[in-house]
Amino acid sequence: ILPSEYVAFADDYAKEEEQGSNNVWIMKPIGMSRGRGIEIVTDINHVTYGATVVIQRYIENPFLIEGYKFDLRLYIVATSFSPLEAFLYTRGFARFASIRYTLDPKTLHNKYMHLTNTAIQSESPCLPNIFSDQGGCKIGLPELAQRLEKLNVAWDPLWQRIEDVVLKALCCTEDAIEHCEGAFELFGFDVMVDSDLRPWIIEVNASPSLEIDNPLDMDVKTSLVRDIFKLVDPPAFNRSELAQVLDERIAEYHKKSSRSVSSQSASKKEQLNRDINRILGGHVPRAYGEIPSNMGYFERLAPSPNYPKYSKLKRV
Repeated sequence: ILPSEYVAFADDYAKEEEQGSNNVWIMKPIGMSRGRGIEIVTDINHVTYGATVVIQRYIENPFLIEGYKFDLRLYIVATSFSPLEAFLYTRGFARFASIRYTLDPKTLHNKYMHLTNTAIQSESPCLPNIFSDQGGCKIGLPELAQRLEKLNVAWDPLWQRIEDVVLKALCCTEDAIEHCEGAFELFGFDVMVDSDLRPWIIEVNASPSLEIDNPLDMDVKTSLVRDIFKLVDPPAFNRSELAQVLDERIAEYHKKSSRSVSSQSASKKEQLNRDINRILGGHVPRAYGEIPSNMGYFERLAPSPNYPKYSKLKRV
């Protein structure tokens, strides 16, 4: 992150120079979306910024399909942090660039070759016939799996590695995100697969776009929203009981009971449980770790057999 980690970046840049590598980096402003402000740089003297930016090593050897670069847009719902509970949606997208990939320095500023953001590629003057009529520059994950199988790339082992890297990222950040009971968050993970079939997380988006631009969007994103509500299963509540409970508690607050602090604390907890029971009509919300009754196309990432292992490694 620049400027706060500029010295660390400069050290890594110098090491790459000494090794004689291409030394290609990609710089992204924080708080931006739709590919705006992204630059590819090869000269440290060209690293300029007027606000905080993230700079990463550019993945020079992406896996290509018919010569075109692509990444994956995956959707993750986190229902708890510390402890972590998260679910990965199995119906994301593969997003393609529209010009065949090369690392020729003359092409590094060609956004239609090097950036896969949908907003950028939708403006491309040339859409090759590898794209679908349904999704423009995107295809669904099932179609991607079929295309990879034709290239002798087994989908299931690759998907397991993708699950693994997403889970590691969530484990690394769980302590930094405050636990909020009864809440959930949708994240958009952008993952790129290199020529060695190793997945890399290139970006994580809060509040990913759910805009509908084509039939594939309509299919995947409406299904996603529907399955999120199935997954979190928000309990129905009695509005009349809620209003009555609030009136009763406000009245009690103004009376300022003279009971001792300890007994008052205990009675408050008991009263809260009774109030919740009244409002929810006796329905008990799902507890952490319980398998949701309906996950749709979601699969659970955590808790899982690998979750304790990565949490332990993080704390070593």
